Amino acid sequence: MSDFACPSPNQPRTLLAVEQRFQNLREYLAYPSSPRQRLQAIDKFLGWLGNEAEDCEPYLLELGQHVPALLDDLNEVGGAPEAWRAFWERLRALQAQVPALATIAGWPEAISKLQALLVAAFACTGDVAACVALIDPGFADKPPAWLQQLEAEPLGAPLALLNQARARAQAQHPEIAEALQGVMAQWPAMAADNDCVAVPVIERALPLHFEERPSGTLRRVAVRILATAKAASDEVDFNAHVAGAAASFFSPAQAPIGAARCLLAETHPRLAQTFFTGRIVLDAAHAWHAGGSANLAIAGLFYCAVLQFTDQREQFHLVGKVAITGDLDEKGETLPVDAATLGEKVQTVFFSTM
Repeated sequence: MSDFACPSPNQPRTLLAVEQRFQNLREYLAYPSSPRQRLQAIDKFLGWLGNEAEDCEPYLLELGQHVPALLDDLNEVGGAPEAWRAFWERLRALQAQVPALATIAGWPEAISKLQALLVAAFACTGDVAACVALIDPGFADKPPAWLQQLEAEPLGAPLALLNQARARAQAQHPEIAEALQGVMAQWPAMAADNDCVAVPVIERALPLHFEERPSGTLRRVAVRILATAKAASDEVDFNAHVAGAAASFFSPAQAPIGAARCLLAETHPRLAQTFFTGRIVLDAAHAWHAGGSANLAIAGLFYCAVLQFTDQREQFHLVGKVAITGDLDEKGETLPVDAATLGEKVQTVFFSTM
């Protein structure tokens, strides 16, 4: 099977080549990879077609059927938003070339949602000019005077910059002010949830040979203690998709619950022989990831949940506004984050709207 994800720019775009790559893409879209990865695959295929995309209307219409549902499941762009802005611009250009795309159910709403996600992502970085250009593409090359004045002033916090831009746009461009107000109203101030934190993970494509580069996303993890266990071991259910995770992944003798048990033995020895039933939940069930990125967070959450369930005088909580990544060994020692994925994880958190 040829790899459509890395097409050579010099490969002739013959009808046969287009058909072969389209069939490969169709096969890939049938695998349980995340919406972000499937959309990226579609974008690569469209980029490979280039100016000849207009001549491939049947392929575009079939791929267009996938776009609304995939974008509906996308909660954030994740990573640097520039590539997603190029994808959004490509979709809009294709719609102008192939008007039948706009007749696909959910297509206009999908384009609008991607636009909103991009505005939110750029807003989090304080790039007001990019936000305004997305709201009104006419300002991409000729930004309004009030925006140029704002960019010439000292930088402030992203939310403060948005508020200043909204106030200055109110008189001349009320539609821009209204859009910025909507972004501010949905500002991602992650609530401090005592039993839920964000974990940056690296998504894995299935099948793995389709994967070109790691793709990061945030998953929220929660731990809930339901009752004391009758057995002499913790009985914890796990609902997440973690590639390669075996049933023994949450064995009390192993990380991460084993690590929490080690800490409980030191701080609350009377709980050493008290076991619990509970549930560990990771959202974004479509986001398959490999490795133990969530183990450190799970260990901390389990420790805090036990103290809360047993009504201990001294309790601890993990702050929900903090993203945590890290693995543990069987002794409960924190392991170094994989250097090959650290940059992608940091970028994912930085551009996250969660």
